[in-house]
Amino acid sequence: MAKNKTETQIALFQKGKQKVSLHKAREQGKETYWVEEEKGDKTMTSQVPSLTEAMALLNNYPWTKMETEFIHPTIVDQIAEMRETYGGKGSKKKVNSQLRILQIFLRLMQKERLSLEELQEEYGKHPETLKKDIEYIRIAFDHVNKLKYDRLEKNYFIEEDADILTIGDSLVFLLMLYHSRVLNQDECQLLVSKLIKSYSPDQQIKLRQFFESYKFHYKPVQDYELLSKINTLFNAILNQNIVQFDYLKDGKTKTRKVIPYTVIFHDGMFYLAAHKSELENSKPVFWRLDKMSNVESLQERFRLEKHIDLGEYRMQSFNMFTGELMKVRIKMKSHLQEYLYRECVKAEVIEKLDDEWSIYELEVRGTQGIILWLLQQKDEIEVLSPQSLRDEVKEIISRMYQVYQ
Repeated sequence: MAKNKTETQIALFQKGKQKVSLHKAREQGKETYWVEEEKGDKTMTSQVPSLTEAMALLNNYPWTKMETEFIHPTIVDQIAEMRETYGGKGSKKKVNSQLRILQIFLRLMQKERLSLEELQEEYGKHPETLKKDIEYIRIAFDHVNKLKYDRLEKNYFIEEDADILTIGDSLVFLLMLYHSRVLNQDECQLLVSKLIKSYSPDQQIKLRQFFESYKFHYKPVQDYELLSKINTLFNAILNQNIVQFDYLKDGKTKTRKVIPYTVIFHDGMFYLAAHKSELENSKPVFWRLDKMSNVESLQERFRLEKHIDLGEYRMQSFNMFTGELMKVRIKMKSHLQEYLYRECVKAEVIEKLDDEWSIYELEVRGTQGIILWLLQQKDEIEVLSPQSLRDEVKEIISRMYQVYQ
């Protein structure tokens, strides 16, 4: 088997010594499916690229007349539909008790309301057996969801818990993940798959359909692995271990040894807030994770002698640049206010000049970051103070003008 290839059995049916199983393999982001039959000797079909084609292969075998030993939760609904279609209308589901309980639970999680009469018709089991199944679900999962019985409608249902991550909540996370484009292709799909698999098969299908176009057009801003770095840094911060890594800047790589504070996400990039371990009283610097390699949590420990308000420090650092703290006053068109607040939430309106212009005051660290932002606003903003920043902006604009002469 290839080093990065994973194989999974997703369904197993058996009758006596005859076994029919459905398998899935994943290699370099691509999935393939096939069917195996054991009847003395093992035979295997050719591999196909989709689950739909694999289901068609499965129908070449008498699986509907066999006992269901195992079905992966993600394909329970597809198997149930096929058994109904190919096993005869109204045919009873032939499954063992564990799988029957799982199927009932997943349907309840899909917000279905289930009656004993309906379940008896489907599974051909005595009502008392089905009551025991439901009681098992109640005991096993009551800490997560509340299983209720509607005496008027005579059916069972799960009462929603406000603390459970809903499909709408996950929709928000997935949209943010796809639009940020911060993770490489493999890591993005890994997180998407993990999140989607926490839902019922029906909900999984809906989520995958919704994000099909997002997945197809996903183009990451970089191809480096980030999740392992973030995990290493997270543990180092919690355990107060010094971190060492190689950092690429201006085409040169240097080994850095730092005291980590936190990991920050800004404008499609992850940063480590840290200061060099040999400089005890230095201010934090932001290091881009995609420029870091060979990240290692060392055995050396650190102890923070004084508290640093990283939230405020971050808000003072325009475009993740740092430096000495200074107060800046700007004259700006009022319609740009929301863009200013995105970068500096503590900016204040000092004076409203008219319906179009206002004067704002804010605190920033260094000049490099805020100058980049100021230039983006074209002629709709003016630096009033400090004079040194005003002169620096004028000099840059003058050099830019010379470029177009």
